[in-house]
Amino acid sequence: MQGQSQFLDMYRSVARRANDSFRATLETTERLHQQQLEAVRGALEQSSNATRQLAEVQSLDELLSAQSRLVGTQVAHFMETWRGMFRAISDTQMTMLSQMQTQFGQSTDLMRQAYDLTKRATEDATRMATSQVTSIAREAQTPAQQPERHGGQRKSA
Repeated sequence: MQGQSQFLDMYRSVARRANDSFRATLETTERLHQQQLEAVRGALEQSSNATRQLAEVQSLDELLSAQSRLVGTQVAHFMETWRGMFRAISDTQMTMLSQMQTQFGQSTDLMRQAYDLTKRATEDATRMATSQVTSIAREAQTPAQQPERHGGQRKSA
């Protein structure tokens, strides 16, 4: 009964770790999609601003000035988007590494528990088998020795 309980505890622990990893992956995916959505919204807003600014241009100097501002804004937005993506990815990697370290420690404990459980079960099985073999050997010797005793008693009578 104790073996079943320990097995179920180990199974629950493994299932919990798998669920934690899956959840972390989904949360990371959600974060990346959110950042992508924000990047698309920002690009749409910049496009609207650029269209408005270019529509107001009256001269070649104003066009060059507007173009410079737009390019600077787009480059800054691009850099911010990628910085956010890399931050999300690095946060995810740190989380996953932390989980792996925790899981490795838990796995080591689980393996140790499984080894101890198997060792105890093997020792118990060995003791039972030895006891049964000893009992069978005693039972086999007892009937074989009884005729000798009777035969020995008859000779002395």
